Amino acid sequence: MTAGNLHTVARVLAAIAGTYALAWGFSALGAVAGARLGMAPAEATTLFGLLALLAVPAVALWALATRRLGRTWAVLAVGGVAMTLLARGMAP
Repeated sequence: MTAGNLHTVARVLAAIAGTYALAWGFSALGAVAGARLGMAPAEATTLFGLLALLAVPAVALWALATRRLGRTWAVLAVGGVAMTLLARGMAP
């Protein structure tokens, strides 16, 4: 594989796996925060799961269009992990 092909593969993986991680973290944090703020847990999970699904195409397109691949991976991976850990810490 050439360097250009590896760059393309890394960008596509960022768009797929990184976006999935960020959506997972967002929906987990939103569900826990919504339940803590008085929403029924099922409603909070549904609401933030659907909001995450709306964000996935936009984030994936951003991951494919951005110039700096390292920053893209950092935002997606660190954001996804941070939100997931924060949700885990907030969970009862």
